[in-house]
Amino acid sequence: MATAAEADPDFRSSANIRLSLSVNGTSRFIASSPGPGYLSAHLNMHDRPKEGDRSRKIRVEGIETAETETVSLKWPTVDLDVGDVVELRILPEGEGDAPSDIRRSTDLPSNLFSNPDLAKELLQMVSDFEARIMQLVSKSENGAC
Repeated sequence: MATAAEADPDFRSSANIRLSLSVNGTSRFIASSPGPGYLSAHLNMHDRPKEGDRSRKIRVEGIETAETETVSLKWPTVDLDVGDVVELRILPEGEGDAPSDIRRSTDLPSNLFSNPDLAKELLQMVSDFEARIMQLVSKSENGAC
């Protein structure tokens, strides 16, 4: 498996937090969050016959909360069987394996701040709204209706 730095040059390889996932003694990956944020592991068992979902999986995800953007990190979901032993180990700082999915808030088309013109328009709308709210507050304080 490639390191995070090999998979994405912008992904910093020195981590603040790291954890390893092993199933039945076999290491699957080392997840790391390169900046402020969190890592979480979710073991899910589903028995939903109407939806045709009878599954056991573990996934590890992280969120890096940088000053100007949020980065979502996901590692491969691992299918599990009855009797599997899942081990999560908290590790010291260091390199991790590349996430299978990296999504940056600045890359999302729905992020209004990813386009300078849309950002200006949004800030103007908020400013206009704030001015109207302040007018209403002033009317309310003066007893005018």
